[in-house]
Amino acid sequence: CEKTSQCPNGYICNYEYRCVSCGDTDTDTDTDTDTDTDTDTDTDTDTDTDTDTDTDTDTDTDTDTDTDTDTDTDTDTDTDTDTDTDTDTDTDTDTDTDTDTDTDTDTDTDTDTDTDTDTDTDTDTDTSDFVLIPAGTFWMGSPDGNCPNGYPGHCISEPGRHKNEELHEVTLTYSFWIMRHEVTQAEFEAVMGCNPSHFISCGGDCPVETVSWYDCLAYANELSVHEGLEPCYVLSGVSCKEGGEVGSAYIDCFDDDGTSGGIASAQVSLNGGTSMVYDCKGYRLPTEAEWEYAARAGSATAFYPSPGNDGTIIDTECSDPNLKQIAVYCGNSNNATEPWVGKEANAWGLYDMLGNVHEWINNWYGEYPDGPVTDPLGPKTGSSRVIRGGSWSNSASNCRVAIRFRSEPSYHNHDLGFRPARSAE
Repeated sequence: CEKTSQCPNGYICNYEYRCVSCGDTDTDTDTDTDTDTDTDTDTDTDTDTDTDTDTDTDTDTDTDTDTDTDTDTDTDTDTDTDTDTDTDTDTDTDTDTDTDTDTDTDTDTDTDTDTDTDTDTDTDTDTSDFVLIPAGTFWMGSPDGNCPNGYPGHCISEPGRHKNEELHEVTLTYSFWIMRHEVTQAEFEAVMGCNPSHFISCGGDCPVETVSWYDCLAYANELSVHEGLEPCYVLSGVSCKEGGEVGSAYIDCFDDDGTSGGIASAQVSLNGGTSMVYDCKGYRLPTEAEWEYAARAGSATAFYPSPGNDGTIIDTECSDPNLKQIAVYCGNSNNATEPWVGKEANAWGLYDMLGNVHEWINNWYGEYPDGPVTDPLGPKTGSSRVIRGGSWSNSASNCRVAIRFRSEPSYHNHDLGFRPARSAE
């Protein structure tokens, strides 16, 4: 245009002498009003090839009400081949009321790719419930007063220590997700259709308990299916606690009226020929090394530290002021579980690692190795599965990070629950 003032207020003229809006907020409601009144009967056989490639990159940042910051590159290729038949295909999503008496084909492809890559493949874990734990190296076990070279903690015998807690260095070469809190009664019931807990009156935010090791595998498999992931475990030859054998139909052990009471026994293998539990795509129980690494969150003390709590054990019974801040145990529990939000988390945002209920672990129980290990899996066979963490009924010495328990996988009690994990891809 020779002068901007030739157009109405709020418009500017482009090189083709038409007025276009300079607002272009493009809320991407894609109403494509494009009334394109183009009554252009103009049969002007004006072979005006005007190859005006006019790439007009119109990088429309597209406020896109679709919370997806949608940068909508709006490539507006505006090829303008100008064969003058005025086909005006104008797929233009820009509400251009283009009266365009110009005889150009204005192919205005305005690709508006709006790639909106909200592919939402949701193979990702819900980050509100799970915490991503980075790969790393740590010292597993507790000091006995004679510490290996390189141990970063205080080399004195830890009060309450047991001889099966030999200090050794562990390296985990991969990251993994672990649940922020123990599986709650509400979460278990939503996935499995029943609530086996003894402390039902505690409510939906209290940890589920009275579950066998097999029940935890069944939950992990069902949670995987709900999220479109391949289940980690294959359960066959399943027997319900009440109701007999159901083959591989383990879900039949979880009736909403509670008559089947969960799984009493099963043959367990990894799905799809997976050789190591770390290779599972779906949810699973954490290994013993994963659990202790996550619980310590970089610490080397009896408990994990928190504001005003240095992580040391002061009293081995029911009056430890440090443990009181971070765990539901015999000193503050009123002989029952409590909602998971009541105590302080560790440095990685995990709650109740040392109290409320014990937690089932994937491994068979066995003695620790003598030296450093990488990605340990525990023994290949055994009779007892590992249980970690303290509970509402335990003294402070039995709530230490390094404490180890074990039981046969069919065992269930009202101080025993779990939290699932999943390898990060």
